[in-house]
Amino acid sequence: MKQTYKRLFYIACLALAIVGGLQFGKSDFFKNRHLTIMGVKQNIYDFGTIPQGKEVKTFFKYTNIGNAPLVLEDVQSRCGCTVANWDKERLEENNTDSLAVYYDAKGLGYFSKEVLVYYNSQKGPKQLFVTGTVVKNITE
Repeated sequence: MKQTYKRLFYIACLALAIVGGLQFGKSDFFKNRHLTIMGVKQNIYDFGTIPQGKEVKTFFKYTNIGNAPLVLEDVQSRCGCTVANWDKERLEENNTDSLAVYYDAKGLGYFSKEVLVYYNSQKGPKQLFVTGTVVKNITE
């Protein structure tokens, strides 16, 4: 009977060690080894004055200044008038790429739109902004 309890004790300890090891593998300790840093020279672009109804675009250049490949996971804005297009491929260390941001100038007046770039970073998304002023198109 004592042998059975000892055997159960060892099996339970082994199971706990395996589960603990699996949880450790899910921790940030291993994830941090694949995190990187995205460098952006200019995070605000001013379109200036735009005629109403015109779509404009700009490119934000970014560089992988970290020690792991950079992967853009998602790019979001809070408004349907601002959308982005980006390369889905990973960017190796010290390489540069660009992200296209489009703004559809439907509403009149000043605007400032935030674009959030989610990538493999511990610090959260990179913030980019497009600004400008939409004026009534007088050529209509």
